[in-house]
Amino acid sequence: MSIEKQKTKKELEEQNQNIVNQAQEKFNNGKWNRAIQLFIKSRELSAQNGWSDRVKFAEEMISKSKENEKIENEALAKKKAEEKAKKVAEKEALAKKKAKEKAIKAKEKAELAMQKAEEKARKLLETQALAKEKARPLSEEEILALKEAEEKARIEKEELEKKKAEEKAVLAKEKAEQKAKRAAEKEILAKEKAKKKAIRAKEKAVLARQKAEERAKKFLETQALAKEKAKPLSEEEILTLKEAEEKARIKKEEGEKKKEEEKAVLAKEKAEQKTEQKAKRAAEKEVLAKEKAKEKAIRAKEKAVLAMQKAEERAKKLLETQALAKEKARPLSEEEILTLKEAEEKARIEKEELEKKKAEEKAELAKQKAEEKTKKSLEKGVLTKQKAEEKAKRIAEKKVLAKEKAKKKAIRAK
Repeated sequence: MSIEKQKTKKELEEQNQNIVNQAQEKFNNGKWNRAIQLFIKSRELSAQNGWSDRVKFAEEMISKSKENEKIENEALAKKKAEEKAKKVAEKEALAKKKAKEKAIKAKEKAELAMQKAEEKARKLLETQALAKEKARPLSEEEILALKEAEEKARIEKEELEKKKAEEKAVLAKEKAEQKAKRAAEKEILAKEKAKKKAIRAKEKAVLARQKAEERAKKFLETQALAKEKAKPLSEEEILTLKEAEEKARIKKEEGEKKKEEEKAVLAKEKAEQKTEQKAKRAAEKEVLAKEKAKEKAIRAKEKAVLAMQKAEERAKKLLETQALAKEKARPLSEEEILTLKEAEEKARIEKEELEKKKAEEKAELAKQKAEEKTKKSLEKGVLTKQKAEEKAKRIAEKKVLAKEKAKKKAIRAK
């Protein structure tokens, strides 16, 4: 080989190395598209000069760059979708909360209106009863029954107020839980970012190791070329070779150390995931228990309202019986009859509205349960997908490691 040809080959090698260095820099900085372009350029140059090992290296790096670009794009799309879903969920939750609060207020208003109407009717009947008192006094049995009904109505009213206070406390607790959940989601997102950062750092370390191996390989090629001419290596070349071997050994040890650290990190991540899943299951159980308690409280409240209505109905009937018994003494005036009819009609309408509200609340509760079930299914699907991605990632890392080992073996064989 002439000096001119050797010089041309050296210039081409330097040109190719510059392209590879630029490509690796772009790869390290996550600029996948530019890295692919430069590696393609290197592959073409290597193919023209018959450097099969460099062609192979360029192809591997092109494939890796494309894979990383794909992973990054998928992660970005996933993140956008998650953010969008989160916003939609928050909007839905806010809308539900507002609707719930509106329903509670409407219910309270209806109950208050009904109570006022009943109170008005009761006062009217009492006024009527008092007006007719001179005609026939109440019997002891009637007085006792009336007192019992009033006492029962008072107790049930107090219980209803107590239930309302409990429901308000439950609502406040739910708000606090929602806040805690959002904080937990932020923490998970931060962990994912840290994980991605660690993956990039690992890729950089792998590239650095590959560079060192490439340098050692080049030196061995130079040595082989020198041996072809039956010329022994100079002291300087021997020293450089030893330095390269020592460097390669240190890099290898560092690589093994990195692998051990990565294994420890992976084990830690698995333990954290297990703990998170356990905590999540416990939280789900707690939510379920709360829902059951809430349903129980609603049923108890309904029973209390029904009991109060029955008591009021009994008291009303008793007063009506009393009024009918005293009818002969003094008939009701037209104004009193009209007022009584209006009160009864109002009470009937408000009772119907209350029953309608109860039916709507039950339907809303059933809807919430169905949505919760769907949400859990989606979360389970996301978790399965994450596991599959992690598994695929580990397999890819093993393949890279196997390729590196094969490359080292080939270098040693040369």
